[in-house]
Amino acid sequence: MMIKWHPPPTGWIKVNFDGSFMNSQASTSFVSWDCNGHVLLAGSNNIGENSINVAKSVALWDGLVAAIERGWDQIVIESDSKLVIDIFLKKASPPGVSNILFKIFGPFLSLSPLSVSNMCLGRLTSQQMRLLS
Repeated sequence: MMIKWHPPPTGWIKVNFDGSFMNSQASTSFVSWDCNGHVLLAGSNNIGENSINVAKSVALWDGLVAAIERGWDQIVIESDSKLVIDIFLKKASPPGVSNILFKIFGPFLSLSPLSVSNMCLGRLTSQQMRLLS
């Protein structure tokens, strides 16, 4: 199966996020794109000893906060982490992971999905955007 990246709809931005884990150390990264496929913003962070799911969750949080701080209010999120997206959407609550991720996500937990497949997508509502600002 070929997976291809698609830009967000006109007037929206897309935040792709990911985390990495090596030698007990975790890192985060995100990239924000416009509807023409141009990179608007990117960021990364070393977060020390953490799990990959925490790293991906912090990457999502960092990407969303950076977008909100710039006044972007129509955001599509995309990741290869179905677990993090499902926890974010309140579709999953695995023991041991959920409590940490719920603390990270806080007010975002009612996000509605656009689709869920190999790439997980969701859109923020205006109420969630207000809670972030």
